[in-house]
Amino acid sequence: MRTMPVTKNNKQNATGNQPGELLKLLRKLKGIKQDVAARKLGIKQQAVSKLENCKIISGKKFNEITAAFNFTQEEIEMAKRFLSTHPPLDS
Repeated sequence: MRTMPVTKNNKQNATGNQPGELLKLLRKLKGIKQDVAARKLGIKQQAVSKLENCKIISGKKFNEITAAFNFTQEEIEMAKRFLSTHPPLDS
């Protein structure tokens, strides 16, 4: 089980960056397109886009998404470090 820092409201906030930005980076690192991600998660592509633009995502939802794509804790930590030193990604 992945453990992520969670605020007192049980909301995910990844290293000061938008957690959606972290999800976007992880998805792109694996070469997964938004429409493919949407099918795998059972949601519409627009919902994936909305998630990737969220400033707050529940820890539970974040963990469900990262587990669905088999992102390792190492990949998550690497992406966090990258985002802490680089500007946000383009869509």
